[in-house]
Amino acid sequence: MRVVVLLALVLSAFAQPAEWLPRGRGGGGSQFNPSISPFNASEFYVGCDMGEWFHTTDNGLSFEIVDFRQLTSSPTCVVRFTSDAQVRYALDSEYGARPVKSTDGGATWNTMDDPTSEDAYALFADPNRTDRVIVGGYDNLYFSSDGGANFSDEYSGGGNGLHLAGAFFRGDTIYVGTNQGLLRSTNAGASFSLVSTPGIAAGQAIISFAGSVVGGTVRFLCTTAPTADVYPGIGGADFEITQGLYTYTLGDASWVNRIASLPAGSIPFWVGMSHNEIDTLWAAGSNPPFYHPHILRSTNGGANWTSVMSTVNNVNVQTGWCGQSGDEGWGWAGQALGFAVAPNNPWQVMITDYGFTHITTDGGASFRALYVDASDLNPSGASTPQHLFYHSNGLEPTSVWHIHWSSPTRMFASWTDITAGYSNDGGETWARPSLDDNNAHSVNTIYHVVQHANGKLYGAGSSIHDLYQSTYLTDARIDGGDGQIWLSLDSSATWTMMHDFNHPVIWLALDPTNSERMYASVVHSTQGGIFVTNNLSAGSGSTWTRVGIPPRTQGHPYIVEVLNDGTVVCTYSGRRTTQFTYSSGTFVSANQGATWTDRSDSMMVYWTKDIVIDPHDAAQNTWYVAVHRGWGGAPNDRGGVFRSTNRGVSWTRICDELYSESIAIHPNNADIAYVTTETAGLLYTENLSSATPTWTALPEYPFAHPQRVFFNPFDHDEVWVASFGNGMRKGTTAAIAAPLALTAIAVGDSLAFHWQAVSGAAQYKLWSSADTHAPFETYTLELSTANTTAMLPVSPSNMRIYAVTAE
Repeated sequence: MRVVVLLALVLSAFAQPAEWLPRGRGGGGSQFNPSISPFNASEFYVGCDMGEWFHTTDNGLSFEIVDFRQLTSSPTCVVRFTSDAQVRYALDSEYGARPVKSTDGGATWNTMDDPTSEDAYALFADPNRTDRVIVGGYDNLYFSSDGGANFSDEYSGGGNGLHLAGAFFRGDTIYVGTNQGLLRSTNAGASFSLVSTPGIAAGQAIISFAGSVVGGTVRFLCTTAPTADVYPGIGGADFEITQGLYTYTLGDASWVNRIASLPAGSIPFWVGMSHNEIDTLWAAGSNPPFYHPHILRSTNGGANWTSVMSTVNNVNVQTGWCGQSGDEGWGWAGQALGFAVAPNNPWQVMITDYGFTHITTDGGASFRALYVDASDLNPSGASTPQHLFYHSNGLEPTSVWHIHWSSPTRMFASWTDITAGYSNDGGETWARPSLDDNNAHSVNTIYHVVQHANGKLYGAGSSIHDLYQSTYLTDARIDGGDGQIWLSLDSSATWTMMHDFNHPVIWLALDPTNSERMYASVVHSTQGGIFVTNNLSAGSGSTWTRVGIPPRTQGHPYIVEVLNDGTVVCTYSGRRTTQFTYSSGTFVSANQGATWTDRSDSMMVYWTKDIVIDPHDAAQNTWYVAVHRGWGGAPNDRGGVFRSTNRGVSWTRICDELYSESIAIHPNNADIAYVTTETAGLLYTENLSSATPTWTALPEYPFAHPQRVFFNPFDHDEVWVASFGNGMRKGTTAAIAAPLALTAIAVGDSLAFHWQAVSGAAQYKLWSSADTHAPFETYTLELSTANTTAMLPVSPSNMRIYAVTAE
């Protein structure tokens, strides 16, 4: 006789977040090359040096980022519109910079012929057609008349290369401003040649160029600088080299230098015009001695100019947290790094800088910040308050290293460049804490925070940002940095400096066996290492000593953890001279760091990142280490995530993503984990305990470089991702209920199963086991189905348990 035992498990499936929502206080990272749609002035793009393109269709009230698998950004990358709203061109920085094209309004982007071999510096598209495209390489101008299918080399520069400063299309006549002079084609791009520019001083090169036509009148506008100082890819950071601001009406005898008519102190770099207006001209740069973002406007063809963005006293600017007297002043924003005039509206202008984007839609009478929610804007004509809370509108262009919860509502985030932030409402709004407000210690980043059992928070501070990313591995870039430990007694709103190491501090670890002991990772090639105090409660009177130096290491400690038995484990990260040094890895000490044992796999010796202790191993024998591949010989292809089940004595690579940053394991499910990467986005597995876990890149997470994943300790269905360049994103993994009323009916030699439908379920899985006491993790998957019925052969065994789950 066959006996069938039915078991409807009350088992909730872990559902991946359908979306990852941006969180933060906006801004804080350099932004470039805004581009406004000619079809809808409320749609525009903003580029960023951290890789993402911000995109809005509601005039900057909210931003999304273009998925990195479609399009990425850099300071020289651009998006260009054409005569068809569906057809757009761009430079994509995934591999160097290469031209790409969209034919579906920017939803997807496809590669084109690339004559620059991923070394493009400029791209311009004919706004009156869809098929004419100009691409600039370092020395060459390339032209396509077939929508990017083919390019021809139409002009070669020399000396400092060929800087393409702007282009103007009028039928078959095309003008391109360059550092070699003004190029013109009169045969639809078949050939280009220089035309004379009388009036522009000898030795001057065009750095920004614009043109417009009304009726039969064509007007050009450009800025110039000494030829020797201009190069392909030059941008607004070099504004102080500007020596000329010229206008020219086609047919006139010469160009006219308008630089003397500018307000005192004005130095423009960028110029701009709409396509349908020749009298309203724009320029942007900065205004020493203030060094603020600065915009100039002329309404009479360039004869007279006025400054229209009055940053001093915030006269006509609705600010976010940057402004006069704000968390950061206008000098932090700096000069214009990007500038755009709406193609069909000469009164709409955007400016970007080292941290922010601002817009005017009334010709400069008023401006508003675009990096915070509109409801949080501060009024113009008044000082910007400090330490206010702001909602994110999606424009999050900087890095977050760590997230800490002091309570279900109180959070702290470790930001790059804007130091840190805290939240009182579970991460919906964020404010800058009071920490080094007078900049006495030049704190750029609080990398990590730990909370003592007594509630005190300790933060690792540094004046150097981006530690152990590819641009900050050398002694020359790190050794000059400063750093301290900071202390908060009110759950992160205010901080005081507790101990000054005079070198960057990147990580902290409390000792569970001794409440007076804390370790700190201090970074310096000769004076860095792991430091320890045994009188932590003394605060600023605590004494710190460097513990022993692990073998092979050269002053670049990273993560330090203390196990429940007092064992100290740490990683040392990458270091470069002319190449990577053999000084990275994983190390363990059983005597508070007096001596260390090298537990590094051969893959870890050049650029190790995080170590994570498995929260499901009570003995703490299971460790995971993320390793980033290096470059230049031996470090090549050494990367991935490694697992040890014997405290580092031996290792197995369980994820072969070479650009791995970290791993996070679900606190309630030992099989669920995320891996963060530099170039492949966010990876996920549901079988971590397998010898070879299966990793899937999550398409819902849009940014290439997540840095760490955190589970809210008060709500494990809430997952936060901290990234290198796109702030924080929050996902909610609402669990799906288990199906009820599982039944089975014998039909010949088969069993017919039926269960109740579950709201939100995309599929059901039917499982079985021959062991009535077996944990569910050992059950065999029989089938997956979208239906609420299934058929299985009758089991040959006398007893079998069946269960169904929903996902």
